Amino acid sequence: MYTYMKKDFLESWRGSNAYGQRNQWTRAQGSSLTKTELAILDAEGIVKHAKGEHQTKIFVRDEDGNLWSVIVHNVHLTVLENELRNVGYQVSAA
Repeated sequence: MYTYMKKDFLESWRGSNAYGQRNQWTRAQGSSLTKTELAILDAEGIVKHAKGEHQTKIFVRDEDGNLWSVIVHNVHLTVLENELRNVGYQVSAA
């Protein structure tokens, strides 16, 4: 069991200051997700969708099964993936 719960992490995380505001996780609907991607989320993985040339939208589930998403600039993607790994998400190298 992780001492730092996923939901707590998602609610408190603030990304780098871009365009005058910090990006943060929000509750998501997930209508753009495939059955395969939903299965990855159910297995505590993360799903990434490219958003234009320079940004990526990341989806995760918290321990209660709620779906969350955030859009980050690609230069910050590795740092966020490491933070997600630290709170128990399965982050693939691909």
